[in-house]
Amino acid sequence: PPRCCIALLRRHAALLGWPEQFIIMDGDDQLRMVKRMMRARQWDENHIKPKALAWQINAWKEDGLRAADIPPNPHPTNIAVRDFYADYERLCRQQGTMDFAELLLLTVELFTHHADVLHNYQQRFQSILVDEFQDTNLAQLQLLFNLTGDEPEPNIMAVGDDDQAIFSFQGANVGNIQRFRQHY
Repeated sequence: PPRCCIALLRRHAALLGWPEQFIIMDGDDQLRMVKRMMRARQWDENHIKPKALAWQINAWKEDGLRAADIPPNPHPTNIAVRDFYADYERLCRQQGTMDFAELLLLTVELFTHHADVLHNYQQRFQSILVDEFQDTNLAQLQLLFNLTGDEPEPNIMAVGDDDQAIFSFQGANVGNIQRFRQHY
């Protein structure tokens, strides 16, 4: 999906308030940004690991959650991490930089908030094939649901093996196989 999402967002980013020539951060770029933000807050990297913080932000995005969507949790660390995520979102938008999880989430939001754009792409794809379906995350599943729309019998094929689900540490959700069956 990232290549597909990049092409869609290059064409429609302005609808979401992003520059068309946004910059895509890889994992190392994202980690450097998180570390800079942590230093600016004078956070101890031994208390909250930068990789864990970046992982949490990506996990929330892969679950379709913005900082404002994170359920309140009274624990001070949880509040601080949620606020960090909100600041991370603002900084990325100000700089015109997107991480990989943002590409997916923003594409889902594009389709959710701009029905005309979604309808255009629903008409363009006559069939959809998803390989390694066991390694999809919730944002990818939502993207798939958006593209197939309300078709009673969409021309879609997914190939996956729940015994080979190995990417849960990257947000993959093997439960998507069951969600796929229920949805279609």
